[in-house]
Amino acid sequence: MAELVGVHFRNAGKIYYLAAGDLIIHMNDKVICMTQRGMEYGVVRTSSLDKGFTIPEEEDSEQVVIRIATQEDIEK
Repeated sequence: MAELVGVHFRNAGKIYYLAAGDLIIHMNDKVICMTQRGMEYGVVRTSSLDKGFTIPEEEDSEQVVIRIATQEDIEK
């Protein structure tokens, strides 16, 4: 089972649930994600641990958290 995190890509709008892989991610962390639209910067709003969401590995989509954002990412 993969852990999901809810990522918000804008100040308002939908939260997207993406696979976190082996990363340890906390609420309000800034992250770089691979989405259907390419690489995007977002903010973690919730995790599967908060909501109890998990998905089987074989159902994981291509939308994943790649890494925690660096200060350079945040400034962009």
